[in-house]
Amino acid sequence: MLPVSNWWSLCFLYPCIISVLVIKGQFKGVLIIAGIIITLICAGFILPDVIYWLSDDGVSPNIDRNEVMLGRVKLFFGLLASFVLQLVLFYELKKYRDLEKHG
Repeated sequence: MLPVSNWWSLCFLYPCIISVLVIKGQFKGVLIIAGIIITLICAGFILPDVIYWLSDDGVSPNIDRNEVMLGRVKLFFGLLASFVLQLVLFYELKKYRDLEKHG
C-alpha cells in the first residue's frame, strides 16, 4: 500500500491536468467523462486501504502521530481540491455545450 500522501497527490494531479487542457482549448467532453469514470474506479480500489489507514488499526506504532495527522490533512485537502476542480470542469462543459448550441 502506498502512503496516503501519494494518494492525495494522485487525486489532485488528475483534475489539474484536465483543467490545464480546458484552459489551453483542448477541451473534450469525452475526456472529462472518461476521467471521472477512471477516478471512480481508482477510488474504489484505494478506498478500503485509505479507510484502514485512517482508522487507528492502520497506524503502526513506529509512525509519529504528527505524521499521521499531516497525512490525514493532506488526504482531506487533496480530495477536496479534486472535488472542486471536477465541479469547475462540469461547469466548463456546460458552458462549452451552451456555446456550441447557440453558435
